[in-house]
Amino acid sequence: MEPNYKESLVDVLKVVYRWRKPIIIVCGLAAIGSIIISLMMPNYYKSTTVIYPTNPSLSSPSQIFGTTEEVNYFGEDEDVNRILTIANSTDVVGFLIKKFNLMEHYDIDSTDAKADFKTQKQFKKLYEVVKDKYDNIQISVEDTDKDLATKIVNQARGKVDDINKKLILVNQEKLLKAYEENVKSLEKNLSKVSDSLTILRKKYGIYDIESQSELLAKIVSRAETNLVRDEAKLQALLSSGNGRADSLAMLRARIAGFKKELSSLTDANSTSNINLKRFNDGISKVKVLTDLQEQITEDLSRDREKYYKVKSAFASDIASIHTIEVGVTPINKSRPMRSIIVLGSIVAALVFSLLGVLILEGYHSIDWKEVTRGE
Repeated sequence: MEPNYKESLVDVLKVVYRWRKPIIIVCGLAAIGSIIISLMMPNYYKSTTVIYPTNPSLSSPSQIFGTTEEVNYFGEDEDVNRILTIANSTDVVGFLIKKFNLMEHYDIDSTDAKADFKTQKQFKKLYEVVKDKYDNIQISVEDTDKDLATKIVNQARGKVDDINKKLILVNQEKLLKAYEENVKSLEKNLSKVSDSLTILRKKYGIYDIESQSELLAKIVSRAETNLVRDEAKLQALLSSGNGRADSLAMLRARIAGFKKELSSLTDANSTSNINLKRFNDGISKVKVLTDLQEQITEDLSRDREKYYKVKSAFASDIASIHTIEVGVTPINKSRPMRSIIVLGSIVAALVFSLLGVLILEGYHSIDWKEVTRGE
């Protein structure tokens, strides 16, 4: 036999009707109590700032000095996650608590061993960092003091920017230090090579390889030509027997001069500053050091340029976040929603009252003696 749901519903309505006054009293008491409690609850105001990370490469030398064409001003997913982590970090939370003396603001006993823990716990209930559907990061702070909430949330944004900027600049700082050490090393090597080159130039009399090589060739060739010519002329005059004594003496003197000139140019023991033998002995050594000096100078110039670019980038004050919306002083409270609290309390009282009277009626309708006999 199928149950008669219509009769069951009528029975329920009868029970509710019989108990209508207690139910109304309970709901009324719940309404009055919830109104009193909600009115005693303080008003909280929420201030929110919305940010988005910038592309970390914006602070790189290539972007600052315009050596790259493509510029992406916004960060990637990993940059968003990094900002979320920083905003929720103990560094930021601890900074805000200390900055605004929130332990005293929350009336927490500073002598309590768990005072710091309790302050952080209370603050985290009122502090929220979330990523919205547009991948923006929202930092929100609730407080009974609307102006304080605004100050905290904007200070939080600034602290997040500072920490994120420092993390980005760590790599630049390492790079800057590496370039600085490399420049110092190159300067030291250049000084050593320059000193060695100065000694070699003085020893071998070599100051300009190309011009001296060409000049020495001309001087030696001219001296040899003059010597051969005058020796041939002297020999011709001696053979003919027509040479005058003064002419022959002059030729012999010129020949002796050319020989001495050639000796100073070609003899290894010559003290002359211009000497072909010493020039040939030292040309390869001087050439090696000259090339090395030029290479070190070129490397030093390049690394100095990179160093100063990185230094300029390191010193630049480029924000690591885009501020989409600053925290403003809220006008309307965020909570408590007193009307919802009162309505919820009334509904809860009504539901539990109905359940209570139905259970009570069901309990009285059971013949417990018959149940006991059945056992």
